[in-house]
Amino acid sequence: MITPDRLPQHPTGPGAPIVAGEPTVLINKSVKKYKCIYADPPWDKDFTWFKHGSENLYPRMHIDQIVGMGPQIREISHPEGCHLWMWVLAGWLKKAIAVGEAWGFHETDFVFWAHDRMRMGKVRHQGELLMLFERDPHMPLLSVEEINWEFTANWRGRPSEKPDVLRKKVERCSPGPRLEMFARTKPLNRENEWDTWGNDPGLKNDIELIVPFTLQGGR
Repeated sequence: MITPDRLPQHPTGPGAPIVAGEPTVLINKSVKKYKCIYADPPWDKDFTWFKHGSENLYPRMHIDQIVGMGPQIREISHPEGCHLWMWVLAGWLKKAIAVGEAWGFHETDFVFWAHDRMRMGKVRHQGELLMLFERDPHMPLLSVEEINWEFTANWRGRPSEKPDVLRKKVERCSPGPRLEMFARTKPLNRENEWDTWGNDPGLKNDIELIVPFTLQGGR
């Protein structure tokens, strides 16, 4: 068993690789606590019907690696309450709920983002879910007037990129400080209490999080 004094030093900066190996429990030393976490996990898509050509654009993470970040996420979640907003494709609903629970949250609602970019599936997908999770103690949303869907016409963002209008919706609903996990870029408005963490090339992280080993060999 790996103890804290034997923690592997995984790089988490720009271009950091996803490493597979022995499972471990990781403790994040960050003292900052967040009331809002906005996450777009780089799911390692193991269902054969999903192909969109972005496999080499950013590192994927095995589901066990995402689940394994739970101790760190629990530590940086604010004790007064925290909202977790997590992007998920329809085929990964059960796994997203499992991740939320491993991170210390329970699912409560969702926002549906519809767009005109066709995706493959057992049915033809033209949208994604932004799931809302909460953790105790309950922290009400800042706004109860938000509709639970958005539509973006002619969306031509990079693979996995989401329009800023969705982040703005999160800002209206959840207080800061806020953390965007698995970020592709920095938020446009740095005045709204946003920190970022990700491993895209050129992205400077605001906090340190460690990518754990997988529970299974390989990705």
